[in-house]
Amino acid sequence: VIKQVGIINNLLDGSLMLSFLLFLVFNKREKKIIRLTIACMLAYNIILLAVKGFTVTTIIYSLGPSLIICLFLSIRFFIYYSKINIRRTGNGASGKTLIAGSLTASYAAYIFVYFIVFFAITCYVYCSKMVTLCIISLFQDS
Repeated sequence: VIKQVGIINNLLDGSLMLSFLLFLVFNKREKKIIRLTIACMLAYNIILLAVKGFTVTTIIYSLGPSLIICLFLSIRFFIYYSKINIRRTGNGASGKTLIAGSLTASYAAYIFVYFIVFFAITCYVYCSKMVTLCIISLFQDS
């Protein structure tokens, strides 16, 4: 049960963060695009869950695109609200700049951890198995 809750949590991460990022959107056209992205992401996650089931592979395929989308949007909002803060003081955009900046930093770190956990460690395990097999084959009697 705990594993399934963890997988559902990771599946909904991108959609929930995109719905939070709707508060930072500055025009209506972009709001529509983000809402459409949320719907597409939820449909993708449901299809992925139906095909792969509750596995770690589901998390790998689902979490990567959602992390990249959230990082891209948070960088975009951070740049936009930073420009507003530089041009005008006392306009109330400093809070949104702080939120977008912290989201940018946290998603950059999250993508780094995602890469290390799901790709670098897996690569290391496969490489270590191959080295072990090569060493064993060197010492076998022919």
